[in-house]
Amino acid sequence: MTDPLTDLPNSRAFYMMLEQRIAECQRLNKESLAVISMDVDDFKKVNDTYGHAVGDRMLANIGAVIKKELRQMDILTRYAGDEFVAIMPMASSVMAGMVAERIRAAVQSCKFTVRTGRTTEVGLSIGISCFPADGETTEELLTAAARNMQRDKHTRKVLPELSAMPTASSYDTFR
Repeated sequence: MTDPLTDLPNSRAFYMMLEQRIAECQRLNKESLAVISMDVDDFKKVNDTYGHAVGDRMLANIGAVIKKELRQMDILTRYAGDEFVAIMPMASSVMAGMVAERIRAAVQSCKFTVRTGRTTEVGLSIGISCFPADGETTEELLTAAARNMQRDKHTRKVLPELSAMPTASSYDTFR
């Protein structure tokens, strides 16, 4: 039930807790609930470059950073590998979006020590789903959040590439 690396609930516990929260929401006349799915960007590079021990330490630190940005009533789990999922009872999509951006900023601003005197930074791709608008079952909510996270990951990879492309005004400088 607990991930030994991060001391957070694991995916098995996540499913049980989300099922319970969904049942509570249904009893309370469709009370809102948000699920935030998070994936560490390019985490494989960290493991390949610095080793799995450094990667493990980084995941534990990232989990701690994320947890600090959540409310006390929220539940953070290490879902798998470099993925974390938060359950936010009584949270609207607007509130979840604000928390997600706070989480992203907190993680991106951290400098993680990878070697003596050397640090690195990482980003997070984040997706949100809300009960009941995006689904009424664990699978529906998790699938919607994961799909939104993949969209975020793709968008954040494409935007830097697009901003690096020459524009019409940059061509004018060569005339």
